[in-house]
Parts: sequence; C-alpha cells; structure tokens
Amino acid sequence: MKKVITKIIVLILVFFFSSILSALEINIPLSEFNFSQQETKISLPPESIIIDFSQDITPKLEFNQYSFVKETFNNKRVAKFFKKNHRISITSYESLLGIPSFSSIFSIYLSFIALRIEDGITLARFFSVNTTEKLVEIRIENSKIVVDIKGIVSSKDGEYINLKLITDEKLNNNEQYEFSLVFDTINSKISIYLNGVESDRKVIRTGNINLKNSEGVMEFFPEFFGFVDRIVIAPTFIRSLNVEQTKPQEFVSRIIDTKDFSTQISEVNINGKGNFSIFVRISTNITTLLNNNQSWLKIDQIKGIKGRYIQLRVIPIQGEESYEFNSINLKLSKPPAPQKPSILFTTSEEEGSVTIHWQNDLDDEIEYYEIFYGDYKNKYFGKEAINGPSPIRVKKPSKFYPILKYTIRGLHPHKEYFFAIRSVRKDLTKSEYSEEVRVIPSKTITKK
Repeated sequence: MKKVITKIIVLILVFFFSSILSALEINIPLSEFNFSQQETKISLPPESIIIDFSQDITPKLEFNQYSFVKETFNNKRVAKFFKKNHRISITSYESLLGIPSFSSIFSIYLSFIALRIEDGITLARFFSVNTTEKLVEIRIENSKIVVDIKGIVSSKDGEYINLKLITDEKLNNNEQYEFSLVFDTINSKISIYLNGVESDRKVIRTGNINLKNSEGVMEFFPEFFGFVDRIVIAPTFIRSLNVEQTKPQEFVSRIIDTKDFSTQISEVNINGKGNFSIFVRISTNITTLLNNNQSWLKIDQIKGIKGRYIQLRVIPIQGEESYEFNSINLKLSKPPAPQKPSILFTTSEEEGSVTIHWQNDLDDEIEYYEIFYGDYKNKYFGKEAINGPSPIRVKKPSKFYPILKYTIRGLHPHKEYFFAIRSVRKDLTKSEYSEEVRVIPSKTITKK
C-alpha cells in the first residue's frame, strides 16, 4: 500500500508541473486565403505619352526617327520591328521622361510580343542629352527583363547609386507581355511588374529619386525582333493596361485543423502594412464552419473559446488603399494531453472476469476512461466480454476516489488477455495508452 501512495504523490506532482499551456505558432500565407478582386479599366491622365498602334499614333508626338511596319498580329494592329537599329526615338525638352507636369508617381509601360529572345536586346532607353550620367535602360538578359538605373537615385550624401531590377519570370518567344517600371517618389521606391505582378522592388531608405532634366531622349525597341502594340509613359501607377485590379475587400482563410479540440488562440499578428480588422470562428465541429452555421467573432471576443477547427477573416479598414497583406502568424495555446493512466494491479475473483485497479486522474476535465482488451500484445480487438467490445467506456465518478476499479466479465477462463487504459477529456483530448498488463482470467491477483 505504501508503494501505491508513493505513486499517487508522484502522479500529482507530474500533473501539476505539466498543466502549463503549451504554445504552437503557425504561419498562414496569402495563398491559403480566398479573396476576390474587381477589374476596372485604368484611365490615363491627359499628360501621358501614349503610342498605341491599335489606333493612330498620338498626334501631339513628334518623332525624330521611327522605322517599323504596321501589321495585324493576333487580330490587333501592331508595329513590327523587323531588324536591328530600327527604333522610335523622341526628344523631350521638358524632363528626362517628357512629362510636363512631373508626378510623384509615374510609370513606363511596354506591351510587346518577342519573336526572338536574345541577350542584350534593348527594349527601351532613356538618357540625358547634356550628361551621360543619367540613364534608365530596359533590356533582356538571360531571358529576363533587366532594368539599369544610373545617375538618378542619390544617397543621403548626394552621391549617385546605381540600381538593377530583374523580373522573376523568363520570357518566351511568341508570348504577349506587359512590362511596367514604376517610380514612387513619395514612398521612395522603384518597382517593376510583369503581366501585372510585381517582380522586383528597390526601396531608397535615405536619398532621393530625381528624373528632372533640361533635355532627354527616349528610345523604344532599338534592338528588337517582334511586335509592339502599346508604349505609355504616364504620371500614374500602372501595372497592367488590360485591366486594373482593385485590392480585395476581405480575405477568408481555409479551415485550419489544429488536431486538438482544446486549442485556443493566444495571439494573431499580420505580416504586411496597414490597419486591419480580424474576425475568427472556432469550432469542435468542422461541419458548422463548412455550412457557415457559426458567426464570426472579433479577435478580442474569443478569449477562452476552445476548438479544433479555426477560420480567419481579415478586412482592411476602410480608407486603407495602400495596404499590403502577406500572411498571418497565429499563436495557439493548448493544455498538454492528459497524463496516461497507471494500472496499479488487477484481480480475477470470478471465473472469466478481470478487475482492473488504476490511479484516478486529478484533472477535472477528464470525462471518462477507455479500457482496451484483446488476446494479442498491443492489439485490442476483444469482443467477447459481457461489458461490450473493446474499448469499454467508464465514466469518471463525480466524487474523487484516488483509485478506481472496473470489472470485465464474460472472458474465456484460462485464456491470455492484454489490457490498457486511456483517459479522455471533455473536449475529447485523449491521453496515451497506459502500460500494458497481461492477465489470465482466474482466481489470481496480478500486480504491476
């Protein structure tokens, strides 16, 4: 009996020190959220320089030289550049990019189909007439679009910084591409887009972006084999001229299975920029989430709510037009699994019966115990007991008893059986199996 009391004290201490909540952190990227975007045609400011071969070339432009053939390709009127040293060249007397009303945000946009991708081909070049230090060059290198910027971005000390931006995607022959280079002097960043998707970005932490100049030259497609349908320089943000996608109004995550019914959310952090409202649904039943039968709760309303399944809803606060949402870091907390029960001893006082004595758990959340039995080691598929097939559910008494016992009847006398016990909380969190015991039903006592 002394050994039994010692074991009870040890189990009490183990339970006390293991009852601290364990933490788990997961990252949910944007790709695991559902969201919708509205598409609208972008309108260009009147100061924009537009060369559109599907219509007449913009009348206000005066070309120094141009050499190309206007043809129809893919049912569109385009300009075909059929050999090297054919180009569109424009001289500007207003600024390097020829926009009279210089904007804090402006874009250089090209839409083209390359018939032959070659390294070193220049798609566009912008340079200063009165100094060779200012240059923006857009070219093809390793089948990617590369942008070199020289003499335009200055450091805090006034020295010029050379920048290079490169697209992620490689170009293929005979495919339509939209490319856009965007200067944002307010946020001090330069970005490039391919087919409407940002590929690279440079942020100028300390310094300035200065494209103003007394006289500049713009050359388009001086070394290019293929078709061009549109060239635009505009004092506005452009990533695509086919459609402009407005930013989503909300993001709804997939249903996250935490594998534990006692999970709670302890912290939610958004990786991005801007202000957001966060809503959550937590449930022990996935069907309620799939059928939208559960209401969304604000993040500050979910304290103490437990559940295995979690879904998040993120809504940018009204007026946040320049927000960025990349992912969510979700910190989950949950109590450790119940301590595995300890079988103290077994008795067989009647023929074909086994009584199991085990340590009762101090955890108030334990709802019941499961007794497993079978005639093979670690395989509990017994069916013959009068009490029912394995596992047999035994409800935890409302009054606490240090030691519990349960008798299983109807077993085959003198046949070898193996037993194990598992505890189950109210939230269905289950412990590990107890240590297995081997018993032959007879009038004997088997001690651990």
